[in-house]
Amino acid sequence: MSGPRRTLPIRWAPQPGEALDSWLEAVAARLNCPFTDVLSALGLPTRDPVMAALVQPRWTVLATDGELTAIPEATGIDAGVLARMTLERFDGHAVVVLPRQWRVHRQLLWGRSGSRFCPACLEENR
Repeated sequence: MSGPRRTLPIRWAPQPGEALDSWLEAVAARLNCPFTDVLSALGLPTRDPVMAALVQPRWTVLATDGELTAIPEATGIDAGVLARMTLERFDGHAVVVLPRQWRVHRQLLWGRSGSRFCPACLEENR
């Protein structure tokens, strides 16, 4: 992240098993500000610059080392906790992460259609 470091005005711990994007949306709601403002404050891109269409942000799949340094500084949440909130923890089980492309290989494990959510995980969390 370039520019001055920012600290968010509140601390909001993620729920066990919560995804990074879900937690950041909860932080934005708690701050009563747009989600994109929180992303900007943390130095996260608000859209994939390579693709014109809105897509799943690459930081939900795999966060960079810089992000895993900047986000904890601003939020107080441990970098290891944040890394486990990405899809990287499911690599080889529910998804195949393409680390150099910062995305999930959609055709492997899932096929061409279907939900991106694991049915067993959904059942476990209701």
